[in-house]
Amino acid sequence: MKGVLICGLGNFGYAILKHLDRYKRSEYKIYAFDRNPKVMSQLRNFRRHLRIKPNQKISKDIILPTNLAEVFPNIDILILAITASSIPEVLKQLNDLPRRRKKLLIINTAKALAPKTGERLDKIIAEQLIHPHTYVYIAGGTIAEDLYNSHPLGATVASINLHACKQAEHLLGSRNFRLYSTRDVAGTEYCAAFKNVVSIFAGIVSGLGWPYGSETYFISRFSKEVERFVHTELEGELKTFSMDSQCWGNDLWMSCTGKTRNREFGYLIGRGLSVEQAFLKMQKRKKSVEGLTTIQVLPKLVKNFSAYPFLQVMKQIILENKDPEISISRLIENKII
Repeated sequence: MKGVLICGLGNFGYAILKHLDRYKRSEYKIYAFDRNPKVMSQLRNFRRHLRIKPNQKISKDIILPTNLAEVFPNIDILILAITASSIPEVLKQLNDLPRRRKKLLIINTAKALAPKTGERLDKIIAEQLIHPHTYVYIAGGTIAEDLYNSHPLGATVASINLHACKQAEHLLGSRNFRLYSTRDVAGTEYCAAFKNVVSIFAGIVSGLGWPYGSETYFISRFSKEVERFVHTELEGELKTFSMDSQCWGNDLWMSCTGKTRNREFGYLIGRGLSVEQAFLKMQKRKKSVEGLTTIQVLPKLVKNFSAYPFLQVMKQIILENKDPEISISRLIENKII
């Protein structure tokens, strides 16, 4: 029986845990770990999360180690359900641990690029993890609450190794969760990162009080710009940006118009809060904003902002504290879009 470790038990990590507990505990030995000792203590003692669905239990089949060293040597699959900024720290911990099995399958869920450098996370893991591994990236319109409740959902699994995609599909797939494979790892990671940026923009437009039609207009134009940028500058495949793509069409639609963290952050800015004030408010609600990380590294990625007016406006609003209504209005007044 293969061992699976879920590293990170925030909203999405815990939803994955519940999903596997529901559908796959007879096929896999499932381990779960979070760096928060209070979360782990509550799970061990009561089989309940400290703050997520505290009235619902996980089964006794789930193994809850006291540290990564207890289980890492023997696991076959590692699911990283942590933020992009936490990945280097976890990799460093894993590098200090032995391995008894040859190759590890890593499934990464973080929808962002590396902070400061803007590198894709598959490259960060390849460069920093010393243990032999195969990399799979998963992205799609999967809000944690919906996965937890086993509603019909879809996602893209990306890897240059199609056998690894099949392994991820077998592990995570269920009658209500469908997975679709691609070898376009670059395009899939950029889709996941940039749809958060478009989602923040959509939230800003909504916060400004503009109608839904204006919001969807901007989403359609901004998404086309991202598609052009990633295909031209970052080597993503055009087919990855189709409407039926789970990591783009599905995730973009859900993120920009649903009850998501990035949209909520943008909405707060549209309502008049500064970027710092909005970020602190999200922190108090224990909500991360991965799109903010992507915007912060835009200067590392974009060589000519004038060719990408929406990305330029996001840089102005988020990094330069420009007035959002004035900045967005100029796109229309100057017939840039």
